[in-house]
Amino acid sequence: MFVEWGMRRHPHGLAIGGWPVAVRWTIYLALILAFVVHGNVESREFVYFSSEPARRPVLRLLARLAVFAALAAALLEVFFRTALPASESPIPWQEPTLGLLLYDPATPTGVFTSGRLAEQRATWHINAQGWNAGIDYGPVGPSDPPLIAVLGDSQIEGLYVDWPENIAARLTALSGGRIQGRAYGGSGYPLASFALVGRYLAQTGQAPAVVAVTINRGDFYYSIRGYGRPRPTMPTWSYDAATGAFTHHPPGPYRVRTVRRLLRASALVRYLFFNAGINPLAGDTVELGMVQRDRWPEAEPAFQPVMAAAAGHLLDELRAALPAARVVFVVEADRRAIHEDHTPAPLEAVPVLRQVCQARGCGVLDLTPAMSAAFQADGQPLNFPHNAHWNAHGHDVAARALYQWLVGEGIAPPT
Repeated sequence: MFVEWGMRRHPHGLAIGGWPVAVRWTIYLALILAFVVHGNVESREFVYFSSEPARRPVLRLLARLAVFAALAAALLEVFFRTALPASESPIPWQEPTLGLLLYDPATPTGVFTSGRLAEQRATWHINAQGWNAGIDYGPVGPSDPPLIAVLGDSQIEGLYVDWPENIAARLTALSGGRIQGRAYGGSGYPLASFALVGRYLAQTGQAPAVVAVTINRGDFYYSIRGYGRPRPTMPTWSYDAATGAFTHHPPGPYRVRTVRRLLRASALVRYLFFNAGINPLAGDTVELGMVQRDRWPEAEPAFQPVMAAAAGHLLDELRAALPAARVVFVVEADRRAIHEDHTPAPLEAVPVLRQVCQARGCGVLDLTPAMSAAFQADGQPLNFPHNAHWNAHGHDVAARALYQWLVGEGIAPPT
């Protein structure tokens, strides 16, 4: 307790001061019990102060520390499976035809948590097609309600909320079942993955009436080689500014290593990696609509033509795969500015996309007005306090804004 008090009081603290509370107290208990167990408890004569030299004291201490570590690990396993559930995430699986990174339906359900105290908890369901959804995604027939396909990254993937709270499920609910919303999202999906989703929908007979492509800050920049850093298991584009041509680079093979599967079986390991954030293998991430920078790369004038060309190329890819579908770009809001009561400006992609869609006949839905109005009306945050992904309220506000756009286009009935 004295050490813990010292770390909180001292301005510099100790190195372990930033570690999770459960880990710190486990270390304290390990040291205390190792000291006590090492002595002769019955005679209260500790080896450290014995007048006779102990036999191999270091080996005995290490052995007892090992025993205690095993017991502590077992207790923590139980603790992080019950009292403070560590995050469970579905097992990635690569679709064999196009190389899309989906999830293995063999592990159909689990509880995803985030935050050191597991503040956010949601149950995920992997359907037979490998998407996080509470329903299977079958072919769409002529008599079925119009399909609204919502494309995106982890925001749309929706591990942070229960399926009924996802933007796609909310679209279905708002219409009373007269349209069907389906979410086609994957963690880290770049623009090239959205193009592959278009081909996937065509190949599987899931012909949508509308393709809603969600755009977050940084999506264009991180999707093109030479600007962002591509992930080898994701498809990417490279852009030749001289010719205006894009080159498609297919995704590399994805394999789940046996050692990673074994590590994922441990609740303690999952807590340290996913909840506590002690993951040396994690790379840089873009905090969706929340990162504060003086100037974003997409705001640079030199990148504006690249962004316009990428939007046009994505539009071409989607229309080639799904010629009957309407395309609308749904652009994220600057939620940091909204929550800080600033006057939020549209993200850098909005004016570029409006110019492209005015010439090409697609739609642009900027979520800034809807999210700003919602926060001003009820003061409810649109994302989690420890995480920048939409919470259930954020999904609902986005769904209602998209639904009003669909009503205005004559695709969905008025509520």
